[in-house]
Amino acid sequence: MSSIAPIGFTAYNAGNKYLNVNKANKSPGLYSNVNKSAESRFTYIPINNPTNFRGAPYKLDFNFLQVPEKGSITAKKAIEIFERFKLGNYLDIGDDTINYARNAEIRKENLSFLDKVTAPAEKQEFISYYKELTGFPSLYQVSENIKIAFVKAVTQASEFLNKSRETHGYDIIQAGYDGICSVGRHKALPGSDLDKAYIIIRGTGRISGDPIYVKNFMWKLWDFTDQRILSYNHDAAAFPQVYTQAQFNALIKKADEACEKMNIRSFSLNPIDTALSLLNYDHLILNRDVRKYNEYKQLQNTYTTDYIKANKFYIELCRQFPIYTGFNVFEKPTKEVMKNIGFVIETMREGVHFTKFGKIDYSKLMDSTTFNLVNLSQLKALKTRGDKKPKRLARMRLEKDFDTWDIDKQFRFIKTLIASSCANNTDFTKEFSKYFSRGGEDLFAPLIKQLLK
Repeated sequence: MSSIAPIGFTAYNAGNKYLNVNKANKSPGLYSNVNKSAESRFTYIPINNPTNFRGAPYKLDFNFLQVPEKGSITAKKAIEIFERFKLGNYLDIGDDTINYARNAEIRKENLSFLDKVTAPAEKQEFISYYKELTGFPSLYQVSENIKIAFVKAVTQASEFLNKSRETHGYDIIQAGYDGICSVGRHKALPGSDLDKAYIIIRGTGRISGDPIYVKNFMWKLWDFTDQRILSYNHDAAAFPQVYTQAQFNALIKKADEACEKMNIRSFSLNPIDTALSLLNYDHLILNRDVRKYNEYKQLQNTYTTDYIKANKFYIELCRQFPIYTGFNVFEKPTKEVMKNIGFVIETMREGVHFTKFGKIDYSKLMDSTTFNLVNLSQLKALKTRGDKKPKRLARMRLEKDFDTWDIDKQFRFIKTLIASSCANNTDFTKEFSKYFSRGGEDLFAPLIKQLLK
């Protein structure tokens, strides 16, 4: 059986518009004998199991697609092929712990059809299609389309699962993202993800029955997301964090219990460290000294490039949890679980929420020490800080520059954009590196290392 999935094709109309039709609601792996392990991430497995994709990316069958081994193809044929990339499995990178070299090769082969679009008129037609699909080069429109794609996918996943299983367990309680990422600042390129995106669903109300709800929801979220616009990959860092309401509440409770048990005097700080050194930690949490507590919260308004220095509290909190606990990480959380929920909590407090969905009861959360003090991303401070990332400053010029480029350069850039959704693709570090490069060291890496020690 062919590895090609029947997930849709592109139709043209007389007005040269591009219509997406015949969209299926299931992963290609459901129709194929290959890549069966693609579904393993979304089946019921121990919640502490690695959740990355465990199979090779789906490989396009160019013979089936009638793509010549040599020679050129039309824009119409290239668009027909690119429609298959709506499902992200063809460029997925969450599998590379298995066979990095071969999987990277598959992705490169899958993208090779773009090299066969050679005639200037055909390149121009594909460029027009891509601009209409994504909103590019308007970074504002690209960013808006990414948010629209997220809300649409979340909504469709919820409605599909509720209807097919005759339950309200997949209702969305809240969903959001950090708000200061490229999308939040309206500087995103097509195929960007939503930094620190999270989703909380209703679930069963019992932690024991909820893991399958989370797995099912993630499965359908993947299926319903057009990853030519919004790209997750199966990578745990890029895919939204999904919890049921009971799971979220349980982790908040465990974090607050750890806060109560912490010996705040263990926060040994050098006097020159930060304003934290001025606080009396004996009264910060254990005695809930309101003035000192509020002084600590005020530090969330101050940005520092040293994320370890800004997070003495949460580093100490994560030290209260082990590296491994066994099956139920909501009864006995690990450092990794607490690290992840910390980012979600801060994003929920300081980030963007989609009003289409419900909202967590903040009146209860305001009594949570963890909810009030977590400062992992320094989102509150960064909200008022100018965006100085080199890649986003470069992108501001890109909006004006792109239409001044010749057709060949425009087409090369779009090929680079499509390939850049593969995080390990490094071809873009040459001609167009300034639009993609991080622009310095990863400021979060040292913090993450401390949180998991």
